[in-house]
Amino acid sequence: MTNLLIYGVTATFALLIGYSGYKAIAATDEQQRAAAYKVLKLVLAAVTGAGVLSLAVLHRAGVL
Repeated sequence: MTNLLIYGVTATFALLIGYSGYKAIAATDEQQRAAAYKVLKLVLAAVTGAGVLSLAVLHRAGVL
C-alpha cells in the first residue's frame, strides 16, 4: 500500500514536470512561457527539496 502511494506521488510530480516543461517550450505567448517556467521551477524545487529532506531523514534513522 505504501509503495502504491509513493509511486502515485512520484508519477504525479513527473507528469507535472513534463507538462510544465512542454508548456514552457511550446508556448507562443511570452506571458504563458514565463508562467510555465515559474511553475517548472517551483515543482523542481519542491521535488528536489522533498527528496533531499527524505534522504536526510532516512540516513539519520539508519535506513540508508
